Amino acid sequence: MTRKMDFEYPVEIAPRCWWVGMYMQDDPFQCHPYLIENGDESILIDPGSMLEFDHVIKKISQTTALSNIKYIVLHHQDPDLAAAVPAIEKLIQRDDLQIVSHSRMSPLLKHYGISSSYYEVDKHNMQLKTKNGLCITFIATPYCHSPGAFVTYEPKNKILFSGDIFGGIEASWSFYAGEDYFEQAKQFHSEYMPSREIFNYTLNSIEALEIDLIAPQHGSIIQKPYIERLINQMKQLECGLYIDQSYHESLLSTIEELEKKKNEIKQEKLKNELVLEASKNAIIALNKKKEVIIFNKSAEQMFGYSKEEMLHSDTLFHIIPAHLLEAHNEGLSRFLHTGVCKYACHTNLEVEAVQKNGEIFPIRINFGFQQTDDDVIIVANIQDLTYEKQKEEILQRQNHLAQMGEMLGMIAHQWKQPLSAISTSAVTMGVKAERDLIGKDEILAYAKKINSYTDHLNRTMDDFRNFFKPNKNRKKTSCNRIVAMVLDIVKIPVYNKGISLYTDLGCNENLITYGNELNQVVLNLIQNAEDVLLEREVENPTIWIRTYREDELYVIEVRDNAGGIDMQLMDSIFDMFVSTKLDKNGTGLGLYMSKIMVEEHCMGKLDVSNASEGACFKVMVPSLKVDALLA
Repeated sequence: MTRKMDFEYPVEIAPRCWWVGMYMQDDPFQCHPYLIENGDESILIDPGSMLEFDHVIKKISQTTALSNIKYIVLHHQDPDLAAAVPAIEKLIQRDDLQIVSHSRMSPLLKHYGISSSYYEVDKHNMQLKTKNGLCITFIATPYCHSPGAFVTYEPKNKILFSGDIFGGIEASWSFYAGEDYFEQAKQFHSEYMPSREIFNYTLNSIEALEIDLIAPQHGSIIQKPYIERLINQMKQLECGLYIDQSYHESLLSTIEELEKKKNEIKQEKLKNELVLEASKNAIIALNKKKEVIIFNKSAEQMFGYSKEEMLHSDTLFHIIPAHLLEAHNEGLSRFLHTGVCKYACHTNLEVEAVQKNGEIFPIRINFGFQQTDDDVIIVANIQDLTYEKQKEEILQRQNHLAQMGEMLGMIAHQWKQPLSAISTSAVTMGVKAERDLIGKDEILAYAKKINSYTDHLNRTMDDFRNFFKPNKNRKKTSCNRIVAMVLDIVKIPVYNKGISLYTDLGCNENLITYGNELNQVVLNLIQNAEDVLLEREVENPTIWIRTYREDELYVIEVRDNAGGIDMQLMDSIFDMFVSTKLDKNGTGLGLYMSKIMVEEHCMGKLDVSNASEGACFKVMVPSLKVDALLA
């Protein structure tokens, strides 16, 4: 169809879709408004300027009543497209008339004096749905040729109303484009599109649509046989010819640098993913919504859940034991609101976890935190302690046996005097009875004495039995009570070996911890001090025991005057099988197990230093009221 067509009338380019423009003789810059006829919700597209106003109104009136137009689509803000809108508003006279545009263009369009309300496509999911079921889609085409530019796609007829894109400047204009249309279109696009990269972004978005007809604001209407070829030709076009060459080169350099940075980020992300998947520890990360965003392969193996089961869900509570769940949730919520985590400073927090099959097992967990602009990432690095705990239990049993051997010696020592007294009383009663020198009252007195000695023996046995009784529940105790229980056992044997023992018990505040384990630690420290004092034959051998509070920590200090620890041993004194008394059959387990009990069980610190006269060991523990991950 050529200029021989009668352009005094509207042209139906598809069912109920009309060209309602004006043919301007010998004008290479033709402007084309379009009308989608849709009852009282009809849509006018790019109505034009006052130059074409009379012709556009005439053609619309030949198609439908002006009052049927409810939407006016403006693909950009230039006057050749939008200047006639205020005059058209007055003719339509609808209170519900809406100007369909982009939020980046609305502030500029208002300068024409447009009074209707705006339907901003970027705030309506890039769609317009009418009450009678017509659905129009909008595709953003930024900077082609304005920041908020877009095109309109009518899916029923597969028409793309493309605004400036695919427009042409033609000295010999034809209504429909021919095979050589690219030659008419390339000048316009070379000058109006900012760069090939930006233009190709738009072309790629358009190419994804199923299009039978392209209706641009300028130039000729393009039918399906020519669309694919034209898009491919456009992709090769050099654009932005009016831009300074140095700017163009700088822009290309920036785009190249951004692409390089994008690849670097992609490679870094891939490397991080490989590190996460190669880690033997379970790595789990949460966002501020408490959703799992990282669950690596080791986490799958450790807990029995697949990555698909855990990612982007709030099912983390499945791996937390029921008795810890409330404290964990409270602590996590508190951290997300305040940014404060009670255990953020703990590098080796030991708790329990639950596998998918319901089996509870021990873990060691370290926390990491990352704050971004709009999120908080909490990372947990988790180690399965099942095998380690089994080895630890074996070592602990060995250490208990060694300590019990030493205890038996103490029991024998403490029983020696009562047993001797019982024997003496019995012999004396027997001698007096043979000579008829004892009466009933005296027999009762001896019986009372023997009974007293027997009670003492029983109490001694009970003390030792309770001392080694395993107890995995934290209970209320105090530093003074712990020291008193140990001294009840060791005080007499220590005194009998000529060792002075002084106490300064200044901390009687209650704390909740594993009391029996701390009993064993303090006993081990006193026994070590006793051994080294006797081994070195120290003059006036002395052990000092002191309790006090230091900030949030409860401290038991054991000090001697045996000259201190060799500095070559200082760094390894708590290692397994390291002993200062190998010649006396030391096992090297005592201090190693003591450190585990203080630091991993009681979440405290066992420290050693050389004081002025000898070694000084400090047991420092917090009061822990609950077992929790983040409480």
